[in-house]
Amino acid sequence: MTAVAPSVTTGPIRGSHKAYLEGPDGLRVPVHRIELSTGEHHDV
Repeated sequence: MTAVAPSVTTGPIRGSHKAYLEGPDGLRVPVHRIELSTGEHHDV
């Protein structure tokens, strides 16, 4: 069995863009919005 070293992505993620979630009192929380092949999105 061969060990695999984990890698860290530090650049942009293909198919994603920066978005903001709106919170109370005008609070905006930045997230990466990843567009899925189903037409939906996932915020991280």
